[in-house]
Amino acid sequence: MPMKEVTTGTAIARSLILHGAAFLAMATAPSLKMMPEGTVQTTEVEIVNLQAPKGQQVQTMKPESLSQAAPAAAAKAPKIDNAVVIPKAKKLAASVPAPPPKASPKNQRAQKNPAPEMKDLQGTVTARMQKEESEKIRKELEAMREEMQRSKLAEIARQEVEEQQRKEREKQREESLSAALAQEREKYLEAQKEREQAQKAALAAALAQQKAEMDERNAALSKELEEQKAAQAAALAKANKVIEGQGSQISNLQNKNQQLVAKNEGMSRAMKENLAYGLPSGTRDVRHLRQVSGNVPPQYPYDDRLKNNQGQVLVHYYVTPQGHVSNIRVVKSSGYSTLDREALRALSQYRFYPGQQGSTKHWVNFSLTGKAQSLTGGLKTQ
Repeated sequence: MPMKEVTTGTAIARSLILHGAAFLAMATAPSLKMMPEGTVQTTEVEIVNLQAPKGQQVQTMKPESLSQAAPAAAAKAPKIDNAVVIPKAKKLAASVPAPPPKASPKNQRAQKNPAPEMKDLQGTVTARMQKEESEKIRKELEAMREEMQRSKLAEIARQEVEEQQRKEREKQREESLSAALAQEREKYLEAQKEREQAQKAALAAALAQQKAEMDERNAALSKELEEQKAAQAAALAKANKVIEGQGSQISNLQNKNQQLVAKNEGMSRAMKENLAYGLPSGTRDVRHLRQVSGNVPPQYPYDDRLKNNQGQVLVHYYVTPQGHVSNIRVVKSSGYSTLDREALRALSQYRFYPGQQGSTKHWVNFSLTGKAQSLTGGLKTQ
């Protein structure tokens, strides 16, 4: 690590400096002069206390202004009475220091062969320096160990901080993803809701249109049915008028019919007896009889048309000498009571020309063909 390398380099530099100092001390130790015992070498420094006379003051100057204003200050210095004047120091010529005096041969031998005390002093100095160096090295090693320990703790702390930051980033990423998913889900639900509302609106519009069409169709059918009823009533009224107009002809024919009545009494009596046991003998088809104009055939019931109810009805009835229908009944049903009742209702109002009395069979066919159309016209009968 960078901190460890800097600490190691500092320790090596310190070690080199200390070893160099020790080597220098050992090299200069022989040149030290031995002093006699009991003597002390001192350097005397004389300090002169300058005091101004009573009532006067010694002028002082700031140190930083001496170098710049020294010549001017010396030229313009005011005169002070009774001032102590210090003479200027004489300027010494530059000289080369003289070489140290040569030692005497005896001293040279002494320097070459130092005394035992000097050797002890050198050993003591060396030991002390080595001890100090060892102590310094020990302290430096201890400092390095502490620095390494702090570096290790710092590395552990850094790793913990990085792990915590990584967890925080993971948490933030998960929260962002959850928020994005929630937003997408909200958008999907909103779009789904809009689609459902659009479908409901379209279905409601279709149902409303279908209902309007059915109402319009029903109104048209109702109108057509009313028109048919009015047409039937008009036709019936017209038939009644025709019958009334032919009353004179009927009265003329009554005389002739009376003659035929006596002839056919026996036959009629036998036919009436056979009606209780099934089909009468000598039953005619209605197509062989002459009908009075204005007979309205059975009408297809409205509900049966809507329900698509179809079928054939076989009706038997007796035509009286006057041309009226009596003893009408259903021999074969269509399967729908409404169709059977409509056949009986319509055929019971039929009118025939007089003199055609007898048992008669009449088929009524209720059928729907082709596409659905409005109610127009009547039914096909035989």
